[in-house]
Amino acid sequence: MRAAYVGHGYLSIPGGFVKRYMPWQRTESFMTCLQRTRRLWRVKLWIDERRRVRFSAGWTRFVKENAIKVGDVCVFELIERDGSVMKVSIFRC
Repeated sequence: MRAAYVGHGYLSIPGGFVKRYMPWQRTESFMTCLQRTRRLWRVKLWIDERRRVRFSAGWTRFVKENAIKVGDVCVFELIERDGSVMKVSIFRC
């Protein structure tokens, strides 16, 4: 994780991934869940006017409650095809 992603309240997501696998065309934002172990965190997936995609509202809480630090690696796995749940694995630096 970069410092901006840990401390600035958002995480950029590759637009091509979202376009291919998630229902972004229907709206400029929607809620998804990040799953780690047995717990879920609701996070807003937001698409701006330049079509950049980010996790926004809820991301900071996920970072804090999982003690994510700069340098940690997070792997996101889409487990619900509609984009409603992503499994997150965290590898500590």
